Amino acid sequence: MPLKIPLAVWIFNTIPEGMSLAAVILSLASKRVKREHVLILGLVHAVFVYVFRLLPLPFFSHFFMLMVTMAVSTSWVAGIDIRVSHLCTVATFAGLYFCELGYFRILNGLGLITLEDIARSPVCWIIMGTPQVLTLFLAAWVIGRVKRGAVLEKLAAAIRQALQGRFPRLVFKEGEE
Repeated sequence: MPLKIPLAVWIFNTIPEGMSLAAVILSLASKRVKREHVLILGLVHAVFVYVFRLLPLPFFSHFFMLMVTMAVSTSWVAGIDIRVSHLCTVATFAGLYFCELGYFRILNGLGLITLEDIARSPVCWIIMGTPQVLTLFLAAWVIGRVKRGAVLEKLAAAIRQALQGRFPRLVFKEGEE
């Protein structure tokens, strides 16, 4: 069943969601997250979302098509191996799915939002999508910090070794000291 996305939802939810997905995928793939890659991948993803949602596809099939297109476009734009890109994309989309489900359950359980509200109101749709976008951006930031932390840990170990006197001697030419 086709699902036309309102322009406001596309601009304020779909594009940021694509950018957050790209940020997490690039973080997981051990690539330095570049703003231009995140922006390009977010826009490409948003276009595919719009096109795939217009097609009369069975429920949930657009999700798998979007995973494939995101993996291929991430590989192409960021120069990541397609296998790594695919694994990172599957993990990220699984995270997105559980974020959407979790936040909907919480908001629905509190009586703040229903599926009918989301279908009727673009504002509710945007509000419903905002927490998962923020969560994905936060996840990308944390992943990047953890990876940098590993590098900092190695640097700290090297400094500790140097302070303990276990480092290569500097050899000077004769006459230099």
